[in-house]
Amino acid sequence: MNPHSLYFYFAISGGVIILSGLLMIPLQIYIAKKYLNTMLSHLKNCQAITLRAPLLNMGWKGKVLMTSSIASFLMFPKYLTRKGMLDNHDIGNFPVKLKKILVITHSIDLALLVGLCIVGLALKILEKPT
Repeated sequence: MNPHSLYFYFAISGGVIILSGLLMIPLQIYIAKKYLNTMLSHLKNCQAITLRAPLLNMGWKGKVLMTSSIASFLMFPKYLTRKGMLDNHDIGNFPVKLKKILVITHSIDLALLVGLCIVGLALKILEKPT
């Protein structure tokens, strides 16, 4: 296969990944607006949430960041639980449906980020020397 056609396919792949990431933004805003209060009410005893409380005063961006933080906590709770930043009881009582929504959207975001890094690296490798 020609390196120019590979470059083209990787460039198109990068565009698709970027568009997919842009389509995730409204979904994350919706999740933050609809479910953030529920999330916070279930994580009252978590110091990690208390430390990020100033995010709630930053408008929709802060709420999306808080939602992403909570999704990260739910995906990888062991480290923060050992450090005393998360409460096992709060994490255990978190609604399963909401946890699935957060974990799936956060996983998609991470997969898009990894894919974009791979495409960027491939484009850099395939770039013609000038």
